[in-house]
Amino acid sequence: MNRQPPQTPRRRPLAPRAPACALACALALAGCAHQPPVAQDPTEASLEYLLAQRAKANNLRSWHARGRIAVRRSGSGWRGQFDWKQNGPRFDIRLSSLLGGTLMVINGEFGGTAAATGASGRRTEAATPEELIRNLLYTDVPVGNLRYWIAGVPAYGTRPDEATMDAGQPLSFSQDGWRVRYTGWNVLHDLPEKVGLSRLQDGNGAGADTTVSISIASWSGVVRDRRR
Repeated sequence: MNRQPPQTPRRRPLAPRAPACALACALALAGCAHQPPVAQDPTEASLEYLLAQRAKANNLRSWHARGRIAVRRSGSGWRGQFDWKQNGPRFDIRLSSLLGGTLMVINGEFGGTAAATGASGRRTEAATPEELIRNLLYTDVPVGNLRYWIAGVPAYGTRPDEATMDAGQPLSFSQDGWRVRYTGWNVLHDLPEKVGLSRLQDGNGAGADTTVSISIASWSGVVRDRRR
């Protein structure tokens, strides 16, 4: 009896995979193509721009600003005129009444002591201009930081936050417990005309009772160090 050789089972033909792979790739590419670009946080972009401008402001070697200042704290306040001359780290600030009578002249060097001479000629000294104003006017004015804020840039030492910009000029930012706002700009000198400061609340809910309004009538003697 002849034995029949075993027959090999027939395999079903595999379905072509190329169209399925192509479809999967096409869907993946389509998904990638429709992913929106990751936009930079506008606040972070404003901060980076402000920090770059601060580096340029370091070239602002000297200036002379005149105008009016108003300080309010806990319902009371003081208004007057100011005449601020800055030459490198040295400053000379004359505070006058609205009628023009000299109240005091504060001078010194940032990083060193400050002294004030009153209308009577009495001289008072302190370790910082902030301490001097606190002792004489019973209010807080961040003179060291204001040296930079009045020029439209953040102060050195700490990183600002919550910055807003408009057409390359700062509108506001927060730094060292203060909110700084700009509502006017001198196009000729590219420096602010109106600066507003408001004290922010600390962790205990205290401190938000002081505001400083500065209106700069004129800028002069602006010297920028072009070598930097």
